[in-house]
Amino acid sequence: MALPVAYNLLRADSVAIPAGIVLAVLAVGALVLLVNPATTQALGIRGPGRGTEEPKS
Repeated sequence: MALPVAYNLLRADSVAIPAGIVLAVLAVGALVLLVNPATTQALGIRGPGRGTEEPKS
């Protein structure tokens, strides 16, 4: 949800351009962390493509 806002900030002709860069980097970083299996396991959430499978004991 933050990437379109970052894109609009990057297209602005003002001091909002650095804010757009920071927001884009943070948004992409958050996406990478959510796809990382170790992070999803630590947060206790299911990652992408891991529907309703039961955890293996």
